[in-house]
Amino acid sequence: MNWKKLWSLKINERLKIYLWRVASECLPWFSQGGLIVDLSGCLRHIKSAFTDFSTCQTPLPHFESTPGHGHHSEKANSLFEDWSYLLTDAAWTSERSTLAGIRNQPNMPISHLWFSKAETGSPLQAEAKAVLLAITLTHDHGWRKIWIRFDALLLVDTIIFLPHSPWEIKNIISDIVRLLALFWDWKCTWIPRSDNSQAHDLSQYGNKSNFPSFCMFEGYPDSIVPLIP
Repeated sequence: MNWKKLWSLKINERLKIYLWRVASECLPWFSQGGLIVDLSGCLRHIKSAFTDFSTCQTPLPHFESTPGHGHHSEKANSLFEDWSYLLTDAAWTSERSTLAGIRNQPNMPISHLWFSKAETGSPLQAEAKAVLLAITLTHDHGWRKIWIRFDALLLVDTIIFLPHSPWEIKNIISDIVRLLALFWDWKCTWIPRSDNSQAHDLSQYGNKSNFPSFCMFEGYPDSIVPLIP
């Protein structure tokens, strides 16, 4: 990671101070030539803490739904290596929400994971913003075929049947549909909570952690290259 490039990003002063503190307390060395930073030790600590957290915590409020139309849980046909699987979830409190997502390719381990703090008015808004964040990141990284899966059936129905969007997420859904039109192909399906445990645990952990407003990592759990947008 190039420290000068990182420092020039448009982030608020509080986050800059946080990053500098991480660098000074956790990072073993700086390269005087390019100011290259090794974050691997810090990220190992983050992921170790997340693993420990996910085994012992009571979940925060979450938008619940049950399956209705059978076609929402059907598996996509003939997905090849150029497809990206996206799992999303959100943890919500009246003070803040955490939007979480995981990306991998068919028959491959997790390649990317992220969580982001956000202000939302309800659990359903948090779920919708988690999907919007995942689609935005996917588009920014150039992945053009996506299969989005999450455990909020109402949100799946809303994305597919836009005219019936609940008023509280209507604008978010419009942004989602607008972005989806930029992809070569996409699918959106409901999955039960048991199949979404990784994204769920990540959102719960992020909501109770003191890490920056946005964190994204490449690989899990051993390959831990940080990605700063």
